[in-house]
Amino acid sequence: MKSNRIAANIMFGLGIFYMTLIVLAMTPWTQQLDDIKEAIMYTLAPLPLAGYLLLVGLGYLETPRRGILWSFVAYIAVMVVSTLLARPYCHWSGWLGVMWQLLLLGPFIAFFSYSGIQRRLSRVATYITLLALGTIIFGLLIHGVPTTDGNRSGLGTWVVKYYEKEAQPLNGRLNIIDKQLEQLSKEYEGAKDKAAQDSIRQRAQDLQGEAVQLTDSLNEITGGFVYRLMSTFDEPTAKAQPMSTILNRQFYAAFLLLILPFAIGSFLISGDWFKCFLTARTETARMDALFSKQVFWQLLCLFVTVAGFYSLMKTEAKESIYGGQIVIVVMIVGLYLFWQRRPWKHRGQVLAAMTAFFGITLPLFLVGYGPKLLQMFRPGDANGSKVTNFAVSIVSRQIIWGGAFDIFFDNPIWGGGPKSFGALFPFYRRPDYNLWEISHRTLSCHNYFIDIFCDTGILGVIAFGAFFGFLMWKALVSIRTDPDPKNSTLTLCALAGLAGFMMNNMISPNARWVIGSNQLWMGLGILAGIVNRPRIKQGDGEREGRHAPTRTQSRIALALFGFTLIGWAYSAAYGVNFFNSAQAQCLGQYHSRESDTNKGTIVMQGRRFLDMMDKELRKPGLTREQLAEINARKAADMKKYESARLTAMHLFEESLRLCPTNTTGYYKVATMYQAGRNFESSPLDVENALGAYKKLQELGPEYAQIRTNLRNVYEVLGKPEKALEQGRRAAQQTVDVEINKEFI
Repeated sequence: MKSNRIAANIMFGLGIFYMTLIVLAMTPWTQQLDDIKEAIMYTLAPLPLAGYLLLVGLGYLETPRRGILWSFVAYIAVMVVSTLLARPYCHWSGWLGVMWQLLLLGPFIAFFSYSGIQRRLSRVATYITLLALGTIIFGLLIHGVPTTDGNRSGLGTWVVKYYEKEAQPLNGRLNIIDKQLEQLSKEYEGAKDKAAQDSIRQRAQDLQGEAVQLTDSLNEITGGFVYRLMSTFDEPTAKAQPMSTILNRQFYAAFLLLILPFAIGSFLISGDWFKCFLTARTETARMDALFSKQVFWQLLCLFVTVAGFYSLMKTEAKESIYGGQIVIVVMIVGLYLFWQRRPWKHRGQVLAAMTAFFGITLPLFLVGYGPKLLQMFRPGDANGSKVTNFAVSIVSRQIIWGGAFDIFFDNPIWGGGPKSFGALFPFYRRPDYNLWEISHRTLSCHNYFIDIFCDTGILGVIAFGAFFGFLMWKALVSIRTDPDPKNSTLTLCALAGLAGFMMNNMISPNARWVIGSNQLWMGLGILAGIVNRPRIKQGDGEREGRHAPTRTQSRIALALFGFTLIGWAYSAAYGVNFFNSAQAQCLGQYHSRESDTNKGTIVMQGRRFLDMMDKELRKPGLTREQLAEINARKAADMKKYESARLTAMHLFEESLRLCPTNTTGYYKVATMYQAGRNFESSPLDVENALGAYKKLQELGPEYAQIRTNLRNVYEVLGKPEKALEQGRRAAQQTVDVEINKEFI
């Protein structure tokens, strides 16, 4: 077999590039700050897979073990069959789920190709530690420090305050202009001759022109990338609970659980500098030992570990309690057992590090989470302390998991189809779901393994269980049999990180999202690389061996490389369209709101404006000129609202053209149609709204809000029977008073 050193380095470079972008990238130009992560996944994830297949075909990289390969192939086959057998409205999500799973081979393959030997595995641990360092520092800067008023002041707060200081003079001048315009309005009402009214009107127009210029200047200051991004981290939740670049405190906790064991492992294998310092015979040798690279690196690993566990606790993610405990237990048991059985060269260092680490973190966890754990024994209620009471979380999981298992029992062999839970759950959930902090649109089961049961049935669980179990078992065997203690240590750390991560995913949906799923399959790829390395006995010791591809395997790999390039073209186009669609929807959301207050849709704002104008027109004693002025102002403002409505509607339609599966776009388009021209819906507008809602029902048929809006549409169309039927269907699905108050 040809030398694979350069080929493995290429794959590792691709993995570093891809995972760094996935973890760090974010943008304020879409509805969700991390939509860019999903676009990156669609456009770049096929690159490592294509590179791997090409290098295998040319004989530069080894093939995976049969247990790894065939169990994964079986899982993909089950997903495809499950998609074909799914209900018609679940086909689109099923094929999207299959593509999603194939894309996750990108980080898996990149780290699988490199993690075979100890030297490379230590470099992987180094990269993960540095990635953790960057995210932790960013999270701590955003989290900031306590202030005298009980809040926190972090980087987001400082940046926002800086820009607000720049905008303060402009805001002050705008306030003055508002008062002057109000005064001119009073003077205009009291003016008795036309010349005075014309003079006042001219002054008002000049002030309005100045206000437009000031508003444009304000938008330049507060509409920039940095301000919009940092203002996200200035919100109360972000200041209270650090999120870092992961942008979700629960997902950030899972990320920390996966990567912190690698920092611990990198600390343990970095060399015995302390022994060198004690045994040094000269002062120069002692200084060299004290200021060596090993000292710097171990101090850095120690900082990442301590700061990481501090950030983990501050996220206050309930899942991190159990995940952190699992990491601690696995590390303690693993280090203790293998320290007893294996000839460790650094026993004192290992024992000291283990004692210091667990002696610090375990009390912190008990102090930080003791009161929260006690809440589990107190009854929860839907109207009480929802956020902090664990009982609410338990009931919400009961509702979600109960619906998931009902889906599974209806489709026990093949499941409902990949990613079908979002469309099927409304058929199975309890009507009181909204009282227990469950979203009207729930996309996953909040449990990775129940998701597999629900999506792919028993066969999917068997296939994935074989894949996952093979990796776990062979990794444990590798810890026991590997002649290199450093390799055993890093393998144990990878197992501990995955154990904590999967424990987090027992009650969290993060592995079903971009950041969590890529982290999971990166970790699985590292384990697969360790497991895939064969050892060939040679004399008293062992040497490294590789699974050289056969001629047939090389040909198959080159053929799959061609298919991967075709799939990459489709996936990249989908990713670009997805991002542009998200950006168009974000702009549409901006235009669909009143620009000066940014509160409420234009429908709400426009109707309030009409009510205000109608009240003003009904005032007694108005002259003909005053009535004409009010009507002219009404027409001008209505023109502004109508322009905003049309712009928003066109942007939402453009979003759907780019990505027809972006389901929320149909709801927003329908809302804009329902608003109607000048907020008086024509039959054509209502028919268009009805068409958008029906298209949405093709993708997700049973949502209470859709039923409620359809009821309103049918009422406008003069179809009371259909309106009543839609209202009753909505009332059967939820006890939400706002949705079914007329049917309770």
